[in-house]
Amino acid sequence: MFVFSTVLYLAIVLYAPALALNAVTGISMSGALLAVGVVCIFYTAIGGLKAVIYTDLLQTLIMIGGMVVILVVAMIEVGGLGHVFEVASIGKRIELDDFRISPTVRHSVWSLIFGGTFTGLAIYGSNQIQVQRYLAVSHKSEAQKAIYMNIPIIVVMMTIQAGIGLLAYTHYVFCDPLNSKKILAPDQLLPYFVMDLFGSVPGFPGLFVSAVSSGALSTVSSGVNALAAVTLEDVFKEFYPSIEDRFTQTSIAHMLKVLAVIYGLFALTLAWFVGQAGQILQAAIGLFGMTGGPILGVFLLGFFVKIANHKGATVGFIVAMILTLTIGFGSQINKPPASQLLPRFSSCNFTNLTMNNDLIYDTLRHKMAEHVSAPAEEDTRPFLSRTILSISYLWYAFIGSVTVLIVGTLVSLPFAIGNKKEVDPLLMFQHRDMFWWDSEYSFKQKEMQNEGPEATQKDSV
Repeated sequence: MFVFSTVLYLAIVLYAPALALNAVTGISMSGALLAVGVVCIFYTAIGGLKAVIYTDLLQTLIMIGGMVVILVVAMIEVGGLGHVFEVASIGKRIELDDFRISPTVRHSVWSLIFGGTFTGLAIYGSNQIQVQRYLAVSHKSEAQKAIYMNIPIIVVMMTIQAGIGLLAYTHYVFCDPLNSKKILAPDQLLPYFVMDLFGSVPGFPGLFVSAVSSGALSTVSSGVNALAAVTLEDVFKEFYPSIEDRFTQTSIAHMLKVLAVIYGLFALTLAWFVGQAGQILQAAIGLFGMTGGPILGVFLLGFFVKIANHKGATVGFIVAMILTLTIGFGSQINKPPASQLLPRFSSCNFTNLTMNNDLIYDTLRHKMAEHVSAPAEEDTRPFLSRTILSISYLWYAFIGSVTVLIVGTLVSLPFAIGNKKEVDPLLMFQHRDMFWWDSEYSFKQKEMQNEGPEATQKDSV
């Protein structure tokens, strides 16, 4: 399941820079996908995990730097921070107080807290793409430090991305590029926005392509490397235990490179179909939730439930996968009626650049009032489609994890009765697993015990 979900996710990720390259250079989508995919597959196969980690660092710096430049310059061009927030607030694009409990609400406080937390845990806690990075450091505490250092970086990146989105909304508030046929899909809005504002500025289109490509290449290279490693460890070594005896380490390394190329080409082929999956971000998060949630649930079951066994974990995982895949793919088939926060215009006879701010605010308030008073389109879909199949994509990981925990515990319970076998405490969750200073202290204590009383006496002196 990890292989299946990761290949699909890499295909989605490859589509994003190809879209940007297509908008900036005019290269066809096929040519853009081929250019991005071949470069990434080549350096990942040649360099392995070391190339992935070093290029990840460089690509992260380019990505953040490029987004910051675009954010600052676009904000000046559009009209400043105050103007952006005023337009977004009137247009109901900033809603921080949606406490509706219904899981069918696409974005609410609860879906972001619970759904976002479990999706993050699935990505950073039980995904081989991240775990291989943790295993590349010398000690567990170093991996924990890296995770905590990642938190503010992610917050900054998400804030910048949200800011760029608000800038695009403010700029096109009275002229929707999608409805006016200037773009063909919502995912093309950001490339169009950048080219519309800065297409004639030397270096800016290239900076934008670099920023978008860096994030995608970083993810694809890590994913391809992880897929190769998992296939070797969990497939080849499972069916051919003597593989390390029959082949040299050099031959195994070449085998990993070949696997990386195969998976990369497979993801590149699937990327041609990604345009049919809807918006990129929603498709990526939804996919991680559908497949990563049940996988995370198996880990949580082992960490927190002492009576858990392989039977419970297997049944719980299968039930959770069936449930999340049904909800996820069912929502794509039974889409709800279109619901727009603002009516879309078929033509753009004027732009907000020709209006002063007060006129923009008054016009927007008037159009919002007209939209609110207009009758909403009735949802005539069957009950199942209006409820279960309309659950927000942010809840997928939460539903998958909780399902594994509940079903896995219930199935394991009958086998635990009368079983007096003790569970190794190191296999269960412990508070010191959360913070690096506890891990470092425990590691030093273990070293002192292994070295004996002489080392303890020496340290005390």
